[in-house]
Parts: sequence; C-alpha cells; structure tokens
Amino acid sequence: MASDSQFIEERFRLLWLALGHELESMGSAGDVDWRGGPIVPVARNRWVDHPHISKMTYDDSDRIRQQHSIIVTCMDAQEIPTPIENMDQLPFPPWIIEVLREQGFNQPTAFQVQAWPAAMKGHNIIGISKSGSGKTMSYVVPMLMHTQGQEELNLGEGPIGLVILPQRELCTKLASDIDKFLVHAPLKAVALCSVEGEDVGVGQLLGKVDILVATPARLISLLIAGRINLKRATFVVVDEADYLFNGIFSDLMQMVLSSMRPDRQVLLFASNLDATLQGVAERVCKVHPIQIECDA
Repeated sequence: MASDSQFIEERFRLLWLALGHELESMGSAGDVDWRGGPIVPVARNRWVDHPHISKMTYDDSDRIRQQHSIIVTCMDAQEIPTPIENMDQLPFPPWIIEVLREQGFNQPTAFQVQAWPAAMKGHNIIGISKSGSGKTMSYVVPMLMHTQGQEELNLGEGPIGLVILPQRELCTKLASDIDKFLVHAPLKAVALCSVEGEDVGVGQLLGKVDILVATPARLISLLIAGRINLKRATFVVVDEADYLFNGIFSDLMQMVLSSMRPDRQVLLFASNLDATLQGVAERVCKVHPIQIECDA
C-alpha cells in the first residue's frame, strides 16, 4: 500500500504536469513571453529618504548594521540601501505607523532596520531571521505601500501582492494581521486555504482582490482551474521558503514564480540559509537579490 507521502507526491506530480501544460499554452514552461501583449507598468520604488538618512555615510550605515548584528550581501553592484534608526525616519503614512504601534512596534526591530528600506526600494530579498524578529511586518507594510502605488485593478486582474505560506493556520493569521491595516486603506486581502473540506476564501475571488495569501496547494489548484491569475502580481513573498523549496512543493513553486511577469519583486524569507534557497533565488529573481541576515 502506498504511504501518505507517496500519495501526496503523486498528487503534486500530476499538478506539475497540469500546470506545466497551462504555462506552455501561455508561452513557455519557464518564462512567460510578455512581449505578445500589453503589460501594466509597475512602480517598485516606494521609498523616500528622510533628511537624516540622506546625510549618512557608509561608515554610519556600517555602524548601525554592526550594532544590530546585520549582515548584508549582494552578488552584483547594486547599492545596498541605508538602514534606518527609528520610526521617525520611515516614509510610512500615519495610519501605518498607528497600526504598527498598536501591535507593539514602537521602534523597528533589528531585522526591520535593514529590511524595510530594501523592500520599499523594490529590491529582491533573501531574508534570514529567527522567529520574533518582526519579519512578517518587514514585508506586510512594504506590500501594502507597493499595492497602493500601482494602477487600479480591473475585475479578474488581481492580485498585486501575493504571499505564499506552507500552512493554512499561518495564512489565516497573516490575513487577520493584514486586515488590521485595511481598516484605513481601500484594499482587499483574501486568504486561500482548505479547512475541513471547505475552500476558504474562494468565494471572495469574484470581486477585486489586491492581496492574496495562500498555501501552495490551493494557489496551484486554482491557477490550473482558471479561478485566479497572476498577471498583475508584482510583489511576491514566499515565507518559510527554506521549508517550501526543500519539500514536495519545490519544483511547483519554482514553476509558478518563473511563470510570472519578469518585473516582479520577489522576497524569500527563511530561518536558515542553505545552498538550495540561494540557488532558487538565482533562478526566480530577474535581478540578484540582496541577502539580509540578522541574528538579533
């Protein structure tokens, strides 16, 4: 008798074949050929330097990184964004600062000191940090700012922001955290996951969806069914990427990411860095990612 793991692997092997067929019909199984049709322009850089940040030297930046045990690595000649020192230096609107403070973020965490400027400037990121580092807010807030800064969605075009998580509990928790901000913003976030046979969130896909939070299984199956598309997805987060890219979802995840529009921003977050994750980042990021590691 086949084991549960063998059954799961076979199920996703079939999904792989089905998804590959769908992507081939769009252009190729690797990168979608976007030259054949119109593509909505994307504004990736949402950062505005505070006057104090503008005056900081390289040595000032290095001092802040050392103070917070931050290591930043970049494979090419990209300029590494200057880190921040406090909340007053952030170009966030008052309503975002208010919600952050309500959630206990009176000062940026060590990880956010570097991650917020990098994400807001539109960089691809590999973020390595421990639990409790403020990692979630380090991508949620830039995703909100990015989404608000894009051309308005038409029905059937969304989402703009996409977060992929390995478990449904994480999806529902993240969607709840995002909703605390959306009291102040005209955006809609939907969590897609299966709970005891019920497809949570699927009914909400009929309207405009700005941000989608999903498990790989639900995302892939709904892509194949034609219930959603990622034509406007330009801010893409894979959380717990070390887990998702080392298991049965690895090939499927890479295919989904590689099929998206080439000017997407990709942020991969993990608690551990390994060669597999670095290799995946090189394949799915059109521009080399900035790698941010923080032990604090």
